Amino acid sequence: MWEARHLSVLRNLLVQFLANDIHPLLLKGTALAYDIYDYPAQRSRGDTDLLVEKGEMELVHAALKASGFVQDRNSAENTNPFCLEQLWVYTAPDGHSHVLDLHTQVLNTRLATDVFSITEMQSGARELPNLSPHARAPSHVSALLHACIHRAQHFNSPYWVDGQPYKGGNRLIWLMDIHLLASALSTSEWDAFCCRAEQKGLAALCVYGLEAATGRFETVVPDHARQRLMRSDQRSPLHDKYFGGPFKSLWVEISALPTLGERAGLFWRALFPSRRYLREKYPDAAWPTCILYLRRIIMGVFRRLRGR
Repeated sequence: MWEARHLSVLRNLLVQFLANDIHPLLLKGTALAYDIYDYPAQRSRGDTDLLVEKGEMELVHAALKASGFVQDRNSAENTNPFCLEQLWVYTAPDGHSHVLDLHTQVLNTRLATDVFSITEMQSGARELPNLSPHARAPSHVSALLHACIHRAQHFNSPYWVDGQPYKGGNRLIWLMDIHLLASALSTSEWDAFCCRAEQKGLAALCVYGLEAATGRFETVVPDHARQRLMRSDQRSPLHDKYFGGPFKSLWVEISALPTLGERAGLFWRALFPSRRYLREKYPDAAWPTCILYLRRIIMGVFRRLRGR
């Protein structure tokens, strides 16, 4: 039932986008649900990810509001200049909510600027007629690259399910995405996938994702593709961000920023996040905010000293 209503909401929104000459790309769950799954409802998800051009944001916001969407309060109040996504919510007459995760960049990190451009993702985009005549998604090659990297990012960055944070990249639905995408690639697409993974320094991350999927679903990866990916020794800074631990992750993120002011700003926000973040992290603590900041710093140092 949620899928049926969500489909109706998305179709109406895509018509509104088309009327404003906006052509977004659907990413991850919803794009894959209407492409490689037998039935869309098999691919459970909590929202729909849309990739739009940054210069179109005013038009996008107007189209969302005209379609009954309201920006999530926390998202609207987020003044963090390093955040590259927004949440918008449509509340249906029956009270159920439908959430859009609006992206102006493929991954929510400045490190991805030279790795995944919107132009590259739009190249060879696939139509999704089962969803809408106006719906498009990245090619299977781009989608598999994205699926492998998205999985990797959650070894350091939490994801949320029913309001609870979790870390780790081996969620069954993500591995099923990788399995089905890999199974859909032709020989020429495997060659294109390996070529792009090598050029971007993502081969190791792709190997990890494909091996995890193979362990669960016996995914068939051609021998020549597996060997080619494993021979590549070039590694993107994304590898250190996702597998280097929290301090190394922060360091490579800071190093990627072009100016000293931006680097200092990101470091300051990492050291002193918003008060809302602290209250969510320590919901039962009645201490003043300054004490919570001190507790967070001390516990972080203590975990590092213990080697965790």
